[in-house]
Amino acid sequence: AGERNGIFAFRPAPIQVVYLAYPGTHGASYLDYNVVDKTVSPREQRTHYTEKLVYMPHCYQTNSFRDIYQEVLDPTNLPSRADHSIPSDAVVLCTFNRLGRITPDIFGAWLRILQRAPKTVLWLYKHPTIAVLRLLRHARMEGIDTARLIFAGPVMPKIEHLKRLTLADLYLDTLVYNGHTTGSDVLWAGVPMVTILGDTFPSRVGASLARAVEMPEMVSYSLQEYEDK
Repeated sequence: AGERNGIFAFRPAPIQVVYLAYPGTHGASYLDYNVVDKTVSPREQRTHYTEKLVYMPHCYQTNSFRDIYQEVLDPTNLPSRADHSIPSDAVVLCTFNRLGRITPDIFGAWLRILQRAPKTVLWLYKHPTIAVLRLLRHARMEGIDTARLIFAGPVMPKIEHLKRLTLADLYLDTLVYNGHTTGSDVLWAGVPMVTILGDTFPSRVGASLARAVEMPEMVSYSLQEYEDK
């Protein structure tokens, strides 16, 4: 993705810090600190990091739509469901993570949720496109009407993507690798989430975000609890 981490090996700065770019340790002696929080990196996991850990008081992510995406917070300036071909009377469950983060166990949970709640639709990000056909095929095999799976393509500029997030009712987080930027985006768009607390940094970000906004009830501790929420 255009990263140039090799530069750090030349020590261009006396103190070098890991922040946001990679959710975990780099395993490199030339990186001194890693910015984390107590949810994504519990203190008992410090031995797994080569960097010293700097703990943020709430969440390692720091962001705000109030400064750069104010339009998303203005209900008079948002799209309608018809603009994005979403049924007006459906309960919209969404996940805008890359489709590669969808594992069989979490997709199975989503399909069971659709079976239990017949008025719901699942709104997904159409990337990579080759995965779309596989998901549709699996949904058909489980007896799900594929019209209930709605795929949305990339939207530019980003502000338009953020606006469409407000059309969802609930964000369903992925399991092994949570939504990081995506999770933050949906919360700022006013959409609650359901996430599962995992064992690794990338699988604990959803819980970190939920706790930071003081809504720990959005965190599940098992796949069954996730479905039942």
